[in-house]
Amino acid sequence: MIGVFIDSSVLVAASGSKTGASALVLGYSRSGQITGVVSPDVVREAQKNVLKKMGPEKTARLDQYLRLAKLDLIPTPSQSEIDKCKQIIVDKDAPILAACLASQTNVLVTLDFKHMLKPKIAKFLKPTLVLTPHQLVLLIENRVPISPKDFK
Repeated sequence: MIGVFIDSSVLVAASGSKTGASALVLGYSRSGQITGVVSPDVVREAQKNVLKKMGPEKTARLDQYLRLAKLDLIPTPSQSEIDKCKQIIVDKDAPILAACLASQTNVLVTLDFKHMLKPKIAKFLKPTLVLTPHQLVLLIENRVPISPKDFK
């Protein structure tokens, strides 16, 4: 099974749209097609952003996703793990990148084009793939050619 670290941007997007690729990713976790993984920092950031940008109705949807999606909550990474990531990414995203590393998942799924969806992050996380929710949906639906060796 594919282990997927889910960034807060995906949780925010799913809260805003029940029909987009981000919501599908959470559905895959709920159905057991993937193992969805988050950290306390991811959950806090998503809750803060959904409430600030979308209001209480969408916050309730996020809470429902967090209850039903069967996401594994991993512990906050150590300060030394976070400091290592600060060398490659902006400080505010370092705890999330460190949690992804610690999770030992196969994929980081994110919509953070500014900081996470960058070649240097893909190189840093390798062999973990860095994908958008849409790319992950295509992968799961077998519409992109990625071999099983990419998930060792």
